[in-house]
Amino acid sequence: MKKVLVGALLAATATYGSAIEVGTGIWQQSMSGDIANNALNMGDMGLSGSNDLYFYATIDMPLIIPNIKVRSQSLTANGSGTLSTATASDFLGVDLSAFDGLATTSSLDLSYIDVVAHYGLPLPVMNVDFGINVRMINGSFSMKDDGGFVATQEGSKTLPLPMLHAAVSMPLPGNISVYGEYNTLPIEGLNVSDLLVKARYVLPVPTLIVDLGIEVGYHDFTIAITKPADMASDINSKGFFVGVAAEF
Repeated sequence: MKKVLVGALLAATATYGSAIEVGTGIWQQSMSGDIANNALNMGDMGLSGSNDLYFYATIDMPLIIPNIKVRSQSLTANGSGTLSTATASDFLGVDLSAFDGLATTSSLDLSYIDVVAHYGLPLPVMNVDFGINVRMINGSFSMKDDGGFVATQEGSKTLPLPMLHAAVSMPLPGNISVYGEYNTLPIEGLNVSDLLVKARYVLPVPTLIVDLGIEVGYHDFTIAITKPADMASDINSKGFFVGVAAEF
């Protein structure tokens, strides 16, 4: 899928003379919060974050066509704990009450894909972008009784999030550039805040068609859901990331 995406973007570059950029790396994120309508704390369940892969590709389109950015982000947490689910019922199709008082192993996956359509506003010392980000969260949750008395349960649900998108980028001396991005959806029952900042160093390697760089940054993603009820939760994932990027 990623190879197809990159190939399509390269073809578009050849056709329109636009610039494209691709990047990949690892986000060392820690996940915390509550699930099941705030009835269960993730720390009590032993759920914590992990080292998750990301991939993105952008293309600057000509004329009045909005620029496009696609990002695929893995976002997972796994852990074990003994549950007290007296006030919890259902989360993503899993009947939590069936595991009350049992030692369990759980897995939560909130991986998502972003499709951003945005316009750039070039200023003398920086570039400002604004647009719409449609995020598709492919949520899934599973719980297993470590003692084997209760059958493993799992469920999944897709949640679309149409968010406002804004970004700022600026070049600095010494082959360095900085970038900041914010996405938000502040509505009743569904509040999302996503902040990403990074710095990139372009390697001093002469090439004819591509600039290669190393980037480091920080990503903080918070989602608070009351509707739909079976996804009710308040979760934060944050941490540093490191990756590589290529600009054609």
